[in-house]
Amino acid sequence: MTYDKTTRTLHRFLAAGIILQILLSLVMSHPKPGYSGNWLFTLHAWAGLAVGVLMVVHWVKSLPKYRETPHYLFPWTTKAGIDAVIADARLYLQAAKERKIPESEVPTPLPGAIQGIGLIVVSALAFTGFIMFFSFSPTGEIGALGWLAKQIHELLASVLWTFLIVHVGAAVLHQIYGQPLITQMFRHKED
Repeated sequence: MTYDKTTRTLHRFLAAGIILQILLSLVMSHPKPGYSGNWLFTLHAWAGLAVGVLMVVHWVKSLPKYRETPHYLFPWTTKAGIDAVIADARLYLQAAKERKIPESEVPTPLPGAIQGIGLIVVSALAFTGFIMFFSFSPTGEIGALGWLAKQIHELLASVLWTFLIVHVGAAVLHQIYGQPLITQMFRHKED
């Protein structure tokens, strides 16, 4: 699979931004009534806005491609798509028993579904973070909408950890078994 320069660049910046965000979330102090959070929280908030902008750019750049193959990233929207993901998962499990990765010239349903989940989770994290950014008062107080966004944001952050483990783990396995997805995504030469 080949990736155009814009996709590779967006992926690099999104990967760096998301990794920064999850690392900051481990050490920052959250705002509380009477306390506005520490400087790491402020960095997390501003970096989150940057990741949100990157997600908007990604969606705008990718919408024409997604219109051509809408069920690639979101196969759970149809029964046929769900059946295709299940069949593809079985193919991957069988290949894993044989210590290989299925070969395909075209993107298959399971990786697409995983990428789609990641896009939705990161987009929702950016959106809820945006709501929170404008909901916190300088004293750390937050309104009802901000509180709800915070609850969803924290839940999705846990989902993001799972997604990252699966996404990076799958890419590493592909690389190990001769399908250089990491090399292709992060190469520096022109297409």
